[in-house]
Amino acid sequence: MKRIIVTFIAALILAAALIALSGCGDTVVLNVYNWGEYISTGKEGTYNTNREFEKWYLEKYGKKIRVNYETFDSNESLRAKLETGSVNYDVIVPSDYMIEYFIKNDMLAELDFSNIPEYKNIDEKYRGLHYDPENKYTVPYTYGVVGIIYNAKAVDPADVTGWEVMWNSKYSGQILQFNNSRDAFATAMYMLGLDVNSED
Repeated sequence: MKRIIVTFIAALILAAALIALSGCGDTVVLNVYNWGEYISTGKEGTYNTNREFEKWYLEKYGKKIRVNYETFDSNESLRAKLETGSVNYDVIVPSDYMIEYFIKNDMLAELDFSNIPEYKNIDEKYRGLHYDPENKYTVPYTYGVVGIIYNAKAVDPADVTGWEVMWNSKYSGQILQFNNSRDAFATAMYMLGLDVNSED
């Protein structure tokens, strides 16, 4: 969690360097749109990454910043909101395929890397990725994969032989899946023995 918070704070610093003072007098307002539950937001007494960043930024640079933080639950809901044209964010955190869509549809501003000196610390393997090969629009935030877990006390081991278990009526209403159409399609394709990388 600490590494994710550090990289998220780096993304906030980047955004703060890229935006002009807006609205609230001498307070920079930073509008961020991220996945739900990606950072700790202070709910139920937990660490509040955004408030701590605001304090740190004031101490470090002597300038006030306010993070206006909103969350989304899928790439598709992020896309729908941005396509209305009625909102504007300084930082968004889409997945790779949605970044590619936004670039192709001219929905992202190019970054000025002279304002991002810490970019030099990003490992080369995370630069020039397929969705932004020239690194004009993105800075890596985090990466990962979606895994599958199950309760061994609730699932008969004899049933866990492959993807078919996801469609076993015995477990109807007891399976949760991340809200992502690409993951859902990939799961079905794996079960059917199809190539998940197929464009057909």
